[in-house]
Amino acid sequence: MENHISDEAEDHPEPNQVRSPFSQSRASVEPPRSAFARKGLIWVGSIVFGIALVGGVAAFSTGAFFNPLRTLRKFPVQEYYDNHSSLEGTRFRAELTIAGQIGWKENLGRLVNCNLEGVKSPVVVLLSPKFDSTPMEAGEHFQAELLVAEGGLIKVNFLSPN
Repeated sequence: MENHISDEAEDHPEPNQVRSPFSQSRASVEPPRSAFARKGLIWVGSIVFGIALVGGVAAFSTGAFFNPLRTLRKFPVQEYYDNHSSLEGTRFRAELTIAGQIGWKENLGRLVNCNLEGVKSPVVVLLSPKFDSTPMEAGEHFQAELLVAEGGLIKVNFLSPN
């Protein structure tokens, strides 16, 4: 019975007693996590951050972000040989290996015989005069942007040593 009286006293405090309006409500704040749970979250966060950092560094170091050729389709050699006129005006990317220089003419550029990655037949490309200062020897590798011009002439718009 004494216990019953104390419950009543809690419901109706004495006039001089100050009571919080939230004394009867349940806690709305989440109880603190255990040290184990906090450490687990820190480890998971660290691992995710590390993976993102490594991926960003790898993409940056390989030039994937800044490669102007990344959006171009690979040069379709067989399609070019079958019907070059269907490719006129189209830009492609290619890995060129210089086989030899055919000729050079001032203000026109150089005709160069190139081997493409994975293709047995060589392709002749025209390097504009802006590439005259680029040294080229047989066996050197380059990344290039190719444009199939009128008549099937393959022009190099961009050239970067590989």
